Amino acid sequence: MKTLFAALLVSASVASAEVPPLHATVGVSSQLFSARGYDLVDVDDHLVSFRLAAGTTFELSRLRLDVEAAFRAGGTATSAHASVPTSLELLGVEVAGVARWPVLPWLHPWLKVGVGYDWATLTLVNSTRLTQTTGLVAGQAALGVQVLVRLSRAEQRGVFFIADFGAGGVLRPAAVFDSVGPAPVVGPQADPLGARGRVNVGSLPLSGITLTWNAGLRF
Repeated sequence: MKTLFAALLVSASVASAEVPPLHATVGVSSQLFSARGYDLVDVDDHLVSFRLAAGTTFELSRLRLDVEAAFRAGGTATSAHASVPTSLELLGVEVAGVARWPVLPWLHPWLKVGVGYDWATLTLVNSTRLTQTTGLVAGQAALGVQVLVRLSRAEQRGVFFIADFGAGGVLRPAAVFDSVGPAPVVGPQADPLGARGRVNVGSLPLSGITLTWNAGLRF
């Protein structure tokens, strides 16, 4: 019986070791857009986003390859011509690969390449609220460094707190807002034909530099 119990423990340990490490992170990024057209929605040229990600890790000979899926959401607002409130919301999903090189057990430089899809919503408020949402393909590349702190005991399966910092670039086609207008009519209206016009605001460049900070767990 003792021999059988020991064999079961060994089998469970081996099976646990074979499970690919998983990770989950939450982070903040600041995307910097220097094109003059971006002043329509932000005079400081930046957009702050929050990011949630989860993925797994493949152990290769000289590096670790993280594959992850992420959701991000952010926005910014200002007043165009000092009188018309404007805002931009940016929601997106992303799939990314991150190659990490463990130069020290707790220090891993990394290179990230990702591709995703974003939904950009522009809103202007004058006498009425005008808005439009457009979809964009997005690509991103970045370099950074990851710091790991082990939380579990040496004889247990590794559980690590991870924090990483990075900088890179995000590439998107310009968002075209050529039909900015009021929301669709819902229900009976006193004047169903009034205030239904739409305007062409033009395009908004959304490619630029991105700075990121993420924290989470790997287990």
